[in-house]
Amino acid sequence: MTHAVRLCAFMTCALVNLRRRRPVFMGALASVLLLALSACSSLYIPPSPTPGVRGPVLSNVCPDSPARQNPPGYSLPATLPHVDNVVVYVGYSLPDPPGDYIANIDLNRNYVDRFALTALRVRDGVALWHVPTALGRWPYTVTVAWPLAVEAGILVVHDTGADPGVDPGVDPGDLVGLRASDGAMLWRMQLNFQTVTVHGGIIYVGASDAVLAVRLANGGLIWRTPLDGAPFSAPLLVGSSLFTSRSGGAVIALRADTGTVLWDHAFDTEGVGSLPLGAIAGWLYVYVPSNVQCGVDSGLLRLNPVSGVDPGYELRLPGYVEALHPALQTDIFYAVIDSVDMSVTTPSELAAYRLSSTGSQLLWRRPLPDHPAYEITYDAETAYVRTLARSGTISAYHLSDGELWWRRQALMAARLSIAAGDGEAFEATYGMIAPCRTPPIHQAPQIRAYANADGGAIWTRDLDDKL
Repeated sequence: MTHAVRLCAFMTCALVNLRRRRPVFMGALASVLLLALSACSSLYIPPSPTPGVRGPVLSNVCPDSPARQNPPGYSLPATLPHVDNVVVYVGYSLPDPPGDYIANIDLNRNYVDRFALTALRVRDGVALWHVPTALGRWPYTVTVAWPLAVEAGILVVHDTGADPGVDPGVDPGDLVGLRASDGAMLWRMQLNFQTVTVHGGIIYVGASDAVLAVRLANGGLIWRTPLDGAPFSAPLLVGSSLFTSRSGGAVIALRADTGTVLWDHAFDTEGVGSLPLGAIAGWLYVYVPSNVQCGVDSGLLRLNPVSGVDPGYELRLPGYVEALHPALQTDIFYAVIDSVDMSVTTPSELAAYRLSSTGSQLLWRRPLPDHPAYEITYDAETAYVRTLARSGTISAYHLSDGELWWRRQALMAARLSIAAGDGEAFEATYGMIAPCRTPPIHQAPQIRAYANADGGAIWTRDLDDKL
């Protein structure tokens, strides 16, 4: 399971209990969620237009009207990149050609009816292939947009478009298998997709109300287990068992081969989502957010993976403190420690704790100056932090001691996402079309590769038709 999928699951579950938090936390998490959903979830899909009715035509020359004084801008989304060995995959939208209609010019949104997926060589950004959608088709019938995982020469992607027969405006979140070498479609499966984990030729899917196992080779369904509530986290495979969390704050264990539920452990959190992170020395570690109303502190719990028995906290954080963007590598727990108490003004801190059977040990804590930390991703040696500051920076912290390696100006201050590879970090940004501005803006989405060692830009590519 990738850190990007864990991040999406964590932010989604945190929103369930958002109304119970203090106002400052509500504002901060809501801001985080807005961009996280644009980078971690499916792209915005507006309602289907009425058949035979075309929207307003956008002329090449904007008239002298309020539109010129208050010019609209149209976002062209790009997805979180997915890095696999020597190739980075990214999905993106393309601007509509001249004369194509735009059906909604409110709230800076438009009908983005052209998506594409590209495979770029990590070392130099050369496009190995790109697969565009069919122009103007509705509902969308061609894959693309969201690369999720690669195994055995098959790229698993999330199709952002709806299939024929689906109610207007509903995105079933199709899973699609592409040949990783050239982007050719192998199979597609319609389901209400949320998260995936791929291992051993099987795709384990967290859907809206169930967990599924799907064959990677052909998209065939192996088993489906309904859940009493929506899953909050991607299925975590440990040995022969799968672990996920669901609404109500429960952690569920299933047999990976049959989907049979082994146990269901509920926490007294009134809907706060928990997050299974991994296993160490025979224990399953689960992060649980705080719930002051229920007397629940945030922290890391140990569960018996066989029985679900809860022996208590391995790491307990003070009240009104959360561990954002949690991750577990070997026996070390990493997270951004942030207070949700509006009377506390201390900055967010990136922290590392060593875990053992006798308790946790703080290894280091480093303040994050550009408060708040907005997005974070990890590789084996580095934590990359993208901040919400207007300047828009990407910082690299060494995981062994928390020291800052480098800090670089991002391509954009907002509407971007970062991913980590083997020795590189990748930033993907939105593009912008604003025809009524003077001069008009026509900027394609972009992707940039940074060297891990010093943050130097290795290459930058526009994501457009020219790939």
